[in-house]
This record gives sequence, C-alpha cells and structure tokens, in this order.
Amino acid sequence: MNRSLVSVLRVVLRFIGWASGTTADDPAPFNPDGEADTIGLPADAEREIRELLWDGRKVEAVKRVRQLTGAGLREAKDYVDGLARGMGV
Repeated sequence: MNRSLVSVLRVVLRFIGWASGTTADDPAPFNPDGEADTIGLPADAEREIRELLWDGRKVEAVKRVRQLTGAGLREAKDYVDGLARGMGV
C-alpha cells in the first residue's frame, strides 16, 4: 500500500477515535496470566505491527505492542516473534 495513503488512513482513524472518545493508544485486551498469543490487537493495530516487521523494524514493533496493550517486554516480544514467524520474516 502506498505510504502516503497509509498516513492519510492513520490520520482518519485517529480522528474517528478522537470523535468517539477512544484513541489508537487505548490499551487492547491483554491477559498477563496467559500465553503471548492471548494479546488481542484490533486488525488495524496488527496490520501496523506487520508493516513494521516487513520494514525490518522489529524493536519498534515490540515497543508498539507494549504501548498498545500494556504487556510486558517478554510478552510483547513473544507476540511479535510469533507474527514474524507466521509472516516468514
């Protein structure tokens, strides 16, 4: 997808979140007692993480998962590693 289109879509999604009283930075569900695959991200957030992985920005992907979910470093890294394996990255 064209990077400028992605940027526009992110702005639109943030505006929609602002208008509805939520933001993309609101933590997604996370079960600290479960496995890393219990991190639940909305489709748009997971897409953002996958884009970071495709761009080779794994550390940023882990940071973003932590920001979005409130998960610990280990859980976020395990989640990102699982996505990367599934993508063949």
